[in-house]
Amino acid sequence: MKNKLLLFASSLLLLVSCMKEMSESISDESAGLNGGFEKTKNNLPLNWLVYTQKTTGYGDFSILIDSIKAAEGKRCLHFAVKDCSNTGGRFSPGISTEIKAQAGNTFKITCKIKNTGSAFCIRLSGVNAFEASAGPELRSSESIPEWREIELKYTLAKEMEKLRLEVNVLSAGDFWIDDLKVEKVKG
Repeated sequence: MKNKLLLFASSLLLLVSCMKEMSESISDESAGLNGGFEKTKNNLPLNWLVYTQKTTGYGDFSILIDSIKAAEGKRCLHFAVKDCSNTGGRFSPGISTEIKAQAGNTFKITCKIKNTGSAFCIRLSGVNAFEASAGPELRSSESIPEWREIELKYTLAKEMEKLRLEVNVLSAGDFWIDDLKVEKVKG
C-alpha cells in the first residue's frame, strides 16, 4: 500500500509539473465583466482569461491596454500581432470568459471592433464540465478602420451551464476591441 501511495504521489507531481498554463488571468469581482477594459493590473484586463505569448507557445505579439484609440471610456484592448497561430482558442492571441447561465437563456453580445490586416474570430458557445455546444461566430479578415459595433445572439443549449465568449486574432495585423457587453435577453 505504501508503494502504491508513493507511486500515485510521484505520478501526480509529474503531471502537475508538466502542465502548461493555458491563460493568464487576474480576477477582481468589483470590476464586473470589464468589457470596456478600463480595469487592469500588470497590463492585463481584469476578469478575462488572456492568451498571451507566454501561454500560447508560439508567436510574436503584444496585448496592449490602449489609452489613445478607445471607442468608449479611456481604454480599449489592442492586439498588435507580427506572427501567431491561426488555430484559435488558447493557441492564438485572445481573451475569453465564462458566465454562469441556464439552458434556454438567450444572450446578446455587443462590442465595438477595429481591424487592420489581421484575421479574427469572435465566438459564443455553451459549456459544462464535460462538453461544449458551438454557437455563432464572426470570423473575418475585413479591414475595419473605424469603430464598428457588432452583435451576436445565442440561446444556451440543453445541459449547458455557462456561456463562453472567446475572441482570437488569427493572423498578423492590429485588432482593437472595446465596449463589450453581455445582456441576458430571455430566460
